[in-house]
Amino acid sequence: MKKILFICVICFFPYYVFGWKESTHKLLSVYACINSRLLNENLIWKFNLDMGVAQPLTVKEETKTVSNWIYYGEIKEDDVTTRSMRHFHNPLKKFIDAGLINVFGHFQSSILWAQDGLEQDKYTQGDMSWQKVKEYFYNSLVSDTEEKRHLNFGLMFKGIGHQMHLVQDMGDPEHTRNDNHLLPGIEAWVQEHENDIIDGFCQTPLFPNVDLKTLVYDSSTGRTLSPIARLTDSDVYMPENPIPSAIMQQGLSEYSSANFVSDDTIFSSDFPHPSSSNIDITKVFIETNPEYKPDEKGAYLPKINDGDPITHFLRLPYLKKYTDEIVMKWSILDGLCYKDIASMLVPRAVGYSAALLDYFFRGEIEVTLPDSLGIYSFCTDSNEGFKKFSLVVKNITPGNEEMANGEVSLVLSYRLGSGSPFVPNPPHPEEKRYFKVYSCGVKAIPRDTPVQLDVDLSGNPLPYNAMDVTLTVVFKGDLGTESKDGVAIGFKDISEPTPVDLFNDTDKICFHGNRLDWNDPFVVNEVDKNHDNYIDCNWPSDHPYYEYNIGPQKLKLKGAIFNGQKITQVVNSWHINFEDTPVEFFPGASYRFYVLADEDKPFSISVIVHNKTMPDLPIAINPNQRDFYPPINLDGSLPGVKMVEARVFTFNSPFKNKLVWDGAQYNQQASEMKPFRGINFFAGVAFGSGEINPGCNPPEGMFSFIKEDYVIVSQ
Repeated sequence: MKKILFICVICFFPYYVFGWKESTHKLLSVYACINSRLLNENLIWKFNLDMGVAQPLTVKEETKTVSNWIYYGEIKEDDVTTRSMRHFHNPLKKFIDAGLINVFGHFQSSILWAQDGLEQDKYTQGDMSWQKVKEYFYNSLVSDTEEKRHLNFGLMFKGIGHQMHLVQDMGDPEHTRNDNHLLPGIEAWVQEHENDIIDGFCQTPLFPNVDLKTLVYDSSTGRTLSPIARLTDSDVYMPENPIPSAIMQQGLSEYSSANFVSDDTIFSSDFPHPSSSNIDITKVFIETNPEYKPDEKGAYLPKINDGDPITHFLRLPYLKKYTDEIVMKWSILDGLCYKDIASMLVPRAVGYSAALLDYFFRGEIEVTLPDSLGIYSFCTDSNEGFKKFSLVVKNITPGNEEMANGEVSLVLSYRLGSGSPFVPNPPHPEEKRYFKVYSCGVKAIPRDTPVQLDVDLSGNPLPYNAMDVTLTVVFKGDLGTESKDGVAIGFKDISEPTPVDLFNDTDKICFHGNRLDWNDPFVVNEVDKNHDNYIDCNWPSDHPYYEYNIGPQKLKLKGAIFNGQKITQVVNSWHINFEDTPVEFFPGASYRFYVLADEDKPFSISVIVHNKTMPDLPIAINPNQRDFYPPINLDGSLPGVKMVEARVFTFNSPFKNKLVWDGAQYNQQASEMKPFRGINFFAGVAFGSGEINPGCNPPEGMFSFIKEDYVIVSQ
């Protein structure tokens, strides 16, 4: 007989140690994700997973989407009985004794199992502990190939599924009251009603208000645990204490164990609540149970004490008289009882799971453009790319948690096109995404004072023709009380490399509203208004004999700034310094450099150039007037070269070359490029000559500097 009983127990064992069914865990997880930062704040898009929860991730030749990896982890936490036997926690006991106890032994409590990587690694599915999953998170963010990132993200999302499973099981009273549940109980009823009743319960999650700021020290094991332990057990419900009134400050196991019974623990002496001594049998009521037979009536006993009230607390035989003995001996749970239990525990299972996700992803870094610079980076040589990157960061993690004693990395991600992106209809980029990872050289990110990071990219520059550019700042270290393995991110989808074109338009002249060649006979014949065979440039521009210098100019670019200020001759205030490698461009030519800025904000440009009149003019400048403006000799040559200050120009709309991947194809979001002198430009400055006249204006979006007496001024 004993042998037969043992075989029966073995046959039932894989079933009765499981909690919610697979489909139930999936349903709970769906709503937990929807109600968490992961999806509610579109956090998942900040991981450079272009297809969101539908992004396929490959782990060991097995490919699943983000959402399916989470569900897969939920299922695999119940994959074998060795893991599922560690899904129990009795909040009335010390952690070391709080796990499942049955004929096969005493197993580790789920609260310890969740954070014990060494123990988990002994069993199928391996180490999916809280700390290991955070390690996968960090590795996914700082990996430099899409393959490695996807591998670690897949493992991370699978691990999150494992962790959520453990929290959700605390919403099953059988798992908080040491009940092996040999026969199908509430979990079977819940599965049967997932598509109607349970789905409705999931849509109104209840979120905990437990302390997630301080570590948990367990004296029974001598272990220090992550604050997530309080989602299971906040240590506010003890055998000698009444049920806490602050319900949402309880761990889910405490609320579940104290307020409900399971099939095998009705009025059990092992659990002081709910207690039969607080049950008033005069409150028994009769009700038809439509979930069985429409004409079958049942007697139900409500719970009016011991925590939250429950209408259908227990079902009793349909009798005319009830005694304490009958209540103690014949009370059972049926469908209406399970429905009331689920109505109170399912919303909490969703809310507590969402709280786990929010805590996992809570680390947040604000990334902003350096106001003092106006742009993130610049590139003056397309062969070299962007070699320096500046940004401002600030710790904005909720709860005033500090980021310290860690390492900070900058990750730049982009795609490449099959041709030049700087054309009106740029080619679609490759589907492949590239990643470049750089050390920021700091160990902390402060809360109160933003700090500027100047990151050296010279060892691995960002290409000038990168597309779909994003930046991610990654911190790993002490985050609040979590030591060493805290992870925080800051993300920004910035502008694509935007070309800025400077045109030397001095081979043209605006004359009487017409844009003519500088040596046009009509211009030459009329430029000498006082007919002294010289161009006299020293009169005020409103003088009737004011004469234009029609001579084309050679321009030498000295510096540029983008912070909205007017550039000066003080070299150390220039963002781009062309002193070491001067850029000269002749009449009719242009020069291009590239900037990275915010994609949704305009940026300013101020440049400083030197100009010099070209020789062989058809009519000479009056030599007596050359010193009207003090000349500056740039190279020891004859006087007559004047430094020219360009004024500040702020573009009225953002200039960007943006291509957005929508999961199936690229949608162009580019500002329309405009042609000028055979070049398509986004942002342009034309150095021109002659009158200020609307008839000579360059295309919309370009700002022209009109030259009067060597001085280039704004239009």
